[in-house]
Amino acid sequence: MRIVTDIPGGNFAVEKIENNVIYGHQELRDTTEWWFYWRFRMTELVQGDNYRVEFTNGEVVGYWGPAVKFGQEDWHFIGEEHRVSGSCFTFTVPEHCDTAEFAFCIPYDVENWNRFVEKYRDNPLVETGVLCLSEKGREVPYMRIGKKGNHGTFMLTARHHACESTGNYLMEGIIDHLLSWDNPLIYPVLQRYEVMVVPFVDLDGIVDGDQGKARAPHDHNRDYQEGRYITVRKVKELAKRTDDLIAIDCHSPYKWGGMSDVPYMVRPTTKKNALRTAELGRELRLNCMFQKPEDCLIYEQLLDKHVQMDWDGNFLEGGDTLREKPPLACDDWMAESGARVCTSFETTYFGRPWNRTSQKTMRGLGGQLALALEHYLMMQED
Repeated sequence: MRIVTDIPGGNFAVEKIENNVIYGHQELRDTTEWWFYWRFRMTELVQGDNYRVEFTNGEVVGYWGPAVKFGQEDWHFIGEEHRVSGSCFTFTVPEHCDTAEFAFCIPYDVENWNRFVEKYRDNPLVETGVLCLSEKGREVPYMRIGKKGNHGTFMLTARHHACESTGNYLMEGIIDHLLSWDNPLIYPVLQRYEVMVVPFVDLDGIVDGDQGKARAPHDHNRDYQEGRYITVRKVKELAKRTDDLIAIDCHSPYKWGGMSDVPYMVRPTTKKNALRTAELGRELRLNCMFQKPEDCLIYEQLLDKHVQMDWDGNFLEGGDTLREKPPLACDDWMAESGARVCTSFETTYFGRPWNRTSQKTMRGLGGQLALALEHYLMMQED
């Protein structure tokens, strides 16, 4: 058996291996606070062998155990029966399998994105290309959807924090819905907006397997004042092309517990944008009322983060008290730039027992969010 971490998104430090028990921890690298992302591959496995993985730096094994990919299978959670504790899991090597890959959550890599855009290669409304080169010289992809020169811009971004992979599945669901109509140009989003999609804001962090959250000197989502990172500067350039701007920035919350087990919107700190985000949320809540929990992560608007809440979801004392404002983040920069609607949309890593996170449920929620945006725009006078 060998453990390999030199893979896209790899992050794991082996401390020792004793009798098929592996001890190790997630690498924090240039992250300035404790975080929980990890991923590694095991090769030269033998069918029927049993293994135990013990993490030595905190609880980083979720409710349903780790995400796993045995051989050529698709990623899935191994199951709560394999979760010994928040810092330990076990598994048995299945038949006809000599390789397995494990991760904190269901990953999403450049390879996933390339497979996704391939199905739209011949769609005349879709253009794909390279937005820019990252700090390490990697090609940062983008997608443009709709007619060039449309009245407004809909900015759709993800992975400001490298480890937050759930947002890309939400993004796929949004795009699939926008392009699902026989003639999508008669619907208000693509009729009025040119959609600009940046799936990997911190591409270097994703490929290198960084946590990305709280990166020193600051992470990509706290860079909208300085513009230190190339991709952030490009996102700002795209957003400034129009006075009619909609922006959805896709994120994942904390690892689990409380509000981190449900999808929710973070409302901007400007009152006008907070109210418009609430209107969009109302439409999404109505849509989700008719969805099956096995098909869609269920959004409940009452769980949105208001500006009068702290980051744990508790209301602050005093009716005019607002949560402490961090260095300018993407959604707040969009709001201050005059966006019609803007929000950070948080998609849970694991979900709840009756409504679990999977590729299907994340994409399902993305489709309902796109439909909610259409309903919202239909009710606007301008």
